[in-house]
Amino acid sequence: MKTLISAISALFLSVTAASAATINYDFLASGTNSSSVSYSEGGVALTVTSTLGNVAVTSNGLGVTGNPEGGRIGLGESLTFDFGSVLVDQITGLMFETQNQSEQFGIIINGAATLFTLPAAPGTSFVTLDFTSLIPTGGVSSFTIFGVQPNAAGNRGVKVGGITVNAINVPTIPLPASGLLLLTGFGAIALRRRTS
Repeated sequence: MKTLISAISALFLSVTAASAATINYDFLASGTNSSSVSYSEGGVALTVTSTLGNVAVTSNGLGVTGNPEGGRIGLGESLTFDFGSVLVDQITGLMFETQNQSEQFGIIINGAATLFTLPAAPGTSFVTLDFTSLIPTGGVSSFTIFGVQPNAAGNRGVKVGGITVNAINVPTIPLPASGLLLLTGFGAIALRRRTS
C-alpha cells in the first residue's frame, strides 16, 4: 500500500511541475492583418507584433503590411515573437524568399543583432535556419526579426513561414481537486489499515 501511495504521489507531483516541449508554429495560412496576432500550441501562447504596419498574415508566411512588396519584412520593419513567461532555448525558423535575388534580414536575441543572407532562388523558396546558437544559457522569452532590404520593386524582404522552438518551462495543467481528494482517500485507507 505504501508503494501505491508513493507512486500516486509521484505521479501527482510530476503532472503539476513545469516541463519542456518542442513546439511548432505554422504561419502558412491566410488570416486577418492586425497590429498583433496570437497563436497557441502545446499550451504555449505566442504573440507576434510588428513595427511600421500591421502583421501581414498570408498563405506564405508572416510579414509587415507597410512593405509594398506583398507584406514582406523590409527595411525598418520588424516582427517580435513573444512567449510571455515561457522561455525557449532553441529556435528554428522557416524563412520565405522569392525571385532570383538574395535577401537579407536580421534577428535580435537578448539584445544582440545578427544578420543573415538568404541565397537567390528561382521562384518561391523556403529556407530553414537554426538560431539556437544565438540564445544565451537559460533561454529567452522573445526575439525580433527585422528587415534590412529597402522596400523596392522586385519582391524585396522576407517572410516567416513558421518557427519551431524548445520551450523549457512549459506550465502543465494541474490535476483537478478530485485528484487531490483521491490521494487523501488513499491516505485514509492506508492509515485505517495500519491502525487495524
